[in-house]
Amino acid sequence: MAVFRSGLLVLTTPLTSLAPRLAPILSSAARLVNHTLYVHLQPGMSLGGSAQPQSSPVQATFEVIDFITHLYAGADVHRHLDVRILLTNIRTKSCLPPLPTSVQNLAHPPEVVLTDFQTLDGSQYNPAKQQLERYATSCYSCCPQLSSVLLYPDYGPAEPPVGSLGVHLPSTIRPTSPVARSAKQPVRGHRRGAVGGTFDRLHNAHKVLLSVACILAREQLVVGVADKELLKSKLLPELLQPYTERVEHLSEFLVDIKPSLTFDIIPLLDPYGPAGSDPSLEFLVVSEETYRGGMAVNRFRLENVTPEGNWQREWRGMGKATGGCWKYRDPRGGKRGLKVVGRSKEELVPTLPSEASSTSGVGRGRGDRFVLVHSHPSFSLLTLPLLQDLEELTLYQIQLLKDLNHKENEEDKVSSSSFRQQMLGNLLRPPYKRPELPPGFYVIGLTGISGSGKSSVAQRLKGLGAYIIDSDHLGHRAYAPGGPAYQPVVEAFGTDILHKDGIINRKVLGSRVFGNKKQLKILTDIMWPVIAKLAREEMDQAMAEGKRVCVIDAAMLLEAGWQNMVHEVWTVVIPETEVSGSHPYSITVARFLPRTSGLTNALSAQAIRRIVERDGLSEAAAQSRLQSQMSGQQLVDQSHVVLSTMWEPHVTQRQV
Repeated sequence: MAVFRSGLLVLTTPLTSLAPRLAPILSSAARLVNHTLYVHLQPGMSLGGSAQPQSSPVQATFEVIDFITHLYAGADVHRHLDVRILLTNIRTKSCLPPLPTSVQNLAHPPEVVLTDFQTLDGSQYNPAKQQLERYATSCYSCCPQLSSVLLYPDYGPAEPPVGSLGVHLPSTIRPTSPVARSAKQPVRGHRRGAVGGTFDRLHNAHKVLLSVACILAREQLVVGVADKELLKSKLLPELLQPYTERVEHLSEFLVDIKPSLTFDIIPLLDPYGPAGSDPSLEFLVVSEETYRGGMAVNRFRLENVTPEGNWQREWRGMGKATGGCWKYRDPRGGKRGLKVVGRSKEELVPTLPSEASSTSGVGRGRGDRFVLVHSHPSFSLLTLPLLQDLEELTLYQIQLLKDLNHKENEEDKVSSSSFRQQMLGNLLRPPYKRPELPPGFYVIGLTGISGSGKSSVAQRLKGLGAYIIDSDHLGHRAYAPGGPAYQPVVEAFGTDILHKDGIINRKVLGSRVFGNKKQLKILTDIMWPVIAKLAREEMDQAMAEGKRVCVIDAAMLLEAGWQNMVHEVWTVVIPETEVSGSHPYSITVARFLPRTSGLTNALSAQAIRRIVERDGLSEAAAQSRLQSQMSGQQLVDQSHVVLSTMWEPHVTQRQV
């Protein structure tokens, strides 16, 4: 059967018996759809009658929320699929208006509609398929040539009958009291609420958090996206997606699942964000890990109200706007407005009337809903008006989604940090083409800040049969009396850099150039062309010996422009920030490290220590050397493969 890029799965089985049948249903859908799978819940709907079924509201109960979590957890085994559970027809008890009569646009219009509805004879019953197609196109924008499939998953010998009581699902929202609540209990809705996170490589645990927040909110959801200082404690921050990329993916997902909401997406530059200051917010969705941070937000709200009830707080970090901000453009081209925040005003482009005030940082609109994306990262300060009676937010604590297939040193929950770890040792972008090199001869440039552990990686590659070119050794040869760089260096820096025996004193030379950009450039202009020439001679030697892989080990590979000599750039990273977190939302690197490692201070200090022990430099000299090099982020941005030495040696060797 054909494979489709996008699909819509309409689930009609009552929720009480759908949970145990879900895994085979998702497996069947994953064999037909290979990119985006939308899921529409319409329990109890029949496609076997004469009347055309219509979409009807589904009351948001704790059972519905628990099922949504169960579905996202089950979908995690199909990581090639971007699963999105649509929430348009799921309503809280405080908001059950008629469903919209217009068709909802989707970012990826489905090419096929699937369903768990089954006919009595187990066939692809044509009238049922026709009803399914009409139902799908009456609710959502679908491709013109929409296909339809009735799924008949293999439930195994113990197929649960429809209408059975099914299984008890774990609670998504942690109960706030010991009194047992019914799964059928409706969920209370709120006008406005907030949720925050890093949202790197949007995954199914993020989707649970966001879906719960969307169900709870009736009008507006403020979404804080961590940036800058809040990213420094993250594991492998060099591999985090850029802020704008994270916001783009987040915006598309949110508008897809509940377009009736207004989404205010802002950068989080401090632990509290708008949740600590906005009086119109009513709830905050947090995870098990960030619950204490949510409690800190509530304390902050109460502590920052003066006895007179007047309170002011600057809204910081909204970004620079000149004629407009970072924009989220609706890819489906529908009639949607986009709020753009300027330095002194807010304007709507182009279809949405506004009642927003530039002093509030909060937008409200009529007509079509919109995504409000504040510009980033250097907005002029905005000041909130005087606030009175700032109340505690209702906290909704969401249980973590467990990752049953996590590997060594990875978290046991679905997390972006595990995804970033899984990127280590993998090809991140296509290799460079080097037609000037003989076919079958492959060159890798190995780099990283001094003290990052390149030498251990080079030794592993040597053990695998690679020819290693050590740029430090080439530098020693070039500096040696009679070497190609000896006389030019002495002429440039004077004879006082020499030992009594005429050998260049590299410590003295280093003290001259590190920390002095002008002097450093004089030295590198001499040395880098010489070392590049010696490296090419070594490559010729490697080819003569019949080696197929050659590795140029060079801390300054990219600064020197030597990437034009290699097929791939491999970068070894080591965290440059402290392991300990300092804010309520912090997730520390220490949590991912083996207890035996003893790394409880700044890991940049580890790189400095390695340089001091290896080269006999002072700590100040080692620090100066590090500052003269590209940062780990700059190196990673130009790399094909990233490795890290922050774990036990065998973990790094496995990456290699």
